[in-house]
Amino acid sequence: MQELDELKQELESLTAEHEALGLRYAELQEAEDAAPKNWNHLAMPVGSPEFYEAQKQRMEVGGQQQHVESRMAWIGRRVQYLEQLAGADAEIGKAQEIEQAAAQRVARIGEGLSRVVGQLEELQAGEVQGAERRQQAEQEAAQALAAATASGDSKALKAAQAAMEAVIVEGRDARARQEANAPVIAALEAEAEAQRQQLTAAQGEQKKAAFAVNAAQRLKKGAEWDQAVSVLAGIGADLVALGVGYPLTYLKVPTFAPGGGGDVTLYSLQLQHQQAAA
Repeated sequence: MQELDELKQELESLTAEHEALGLRYAELQEAEDAAPKNWNHLAMPVGSPEFYEAQKQRMEVGGQQQHVESRMAWIGRRVQYLEQLAGADAEIGKAQEIEQAAAQRVARIGEGLSRVVGQLEELQAGEVQGAERRQQAEQEAAQALAAATASGDSKALKAAQAAMEAVIVEGRDARARQEANAPVIAALEAEAEAQRQQLTAAQGEQKKAAFAVNAAQRLKKGAEWDQAVSVLAGIGADLVALGVGYPLTYLKVPTFAPGGGGDVTLYSLQLQHQQAAA
């Protein structure tokens, strides 16, 4: 881009000028400090012509430094904008690839997490249901045993004792299964937590890439807007030249590029017309 190349060349020149002004400022400061001093009638030191001349030149150089620094800062912002604009398409393509890859990871991790959580929930639900079933069977066996004992029915008592024994055996088997399943459940819980962390990271990367795509697209659209506004401003300046004023009183059209002149208003159109006529 021609403007970008020109601005970079100007920035190099201004950098050299700023360095030279800095050296000159230091020389004048030394000259000011070394200038002879006069004395007033109260025996107080006052400046000499040499002192005031060195001070005057130093202040002028300082003003030039500030002007150069202001211009350098403006160019720096403009160069950054133009470089970003020039690389917007590449940034969009790169960010879209990252976003797509992250979306695929989100889907893959989400599926894996779903399987792990499903298996974990199945094991935990099985243990809960088994415990509830054994508790119910234990209560029923205990009640049958109590009823058979009270009735004196030896046959019923024998059946109730067998049922209670079966409940006790089932309880021992269940505890053994729980002990065997404990490492599996712990491993599944750890894996689920790891998957959640990976999912959060992938979602963050996807969101970041989507934001980068959006930012680059906004940059491009902002540049298109500024081009259209530039055409509109030219027409507006022509209208001002033809005597149109009041209909444009509340005109305020924003621009996006840094250093682009700001909002387009009636005043800016009048100034544009005056500069064109000068």
